Amino acid sequence: RRPPRSTLFPSTTLFRSAITGAAVANSPGIFPVIVNGVNYAAAVFLDGKIAGDPANGAGYRNAVAGDIVQLYATGLAASPAGTLVSTTPLNGVTVNLGSTTITPSFAGLVTPGLFQINFTVPQTFASLASGLYHISITVNGVTSPASINSSPPGPVVIPIGH
Repeated sequence: RRPPRSTLFPSTTLFRSAITGAAVANSPGIFPVIVNGVNYAAAVFLDGKIAGDPANGAGYRNAVAGDIVQLYATGLAASPAGTLVSTTPLNGVTVNLGSTTITPSFAGLVTPGLFQINFTVPQTFASLASGLYHISITVNGVTSPASINSSPPGPVVIPIGH
């Protein structure tokens, strides 16, 4: 005997429609650390401090010219899920800090979906004004979003001091 037809789904034609979506090789994004409404980049210095306003706590500090920064991002390349990952370096990655483009000393996959980008804050920042500088990354011609959907929405920044 056949079961009764569902009143919610009276026919299977509902399930024959296809959904399509674009697939891209790169969709870079910097992980944010949102503190007091500011979208700081998820960036760590070699001394273990996090890039952010020092008024936020003892674990934060401003970047200064010459600092080596470890920046954390996603979407630089396809990465396997659920598998052990060995550190895989990538080419074609740049960091955009303010209006300065920086070639990182290292960019690569460190765990599934997590990329680390190491760069040095250029000496030219020693003569620039202290403040929040927009940061983005570019890989193979695709740049991370200028603004993220935080509360309130805004750019991802790194504080530069002297």
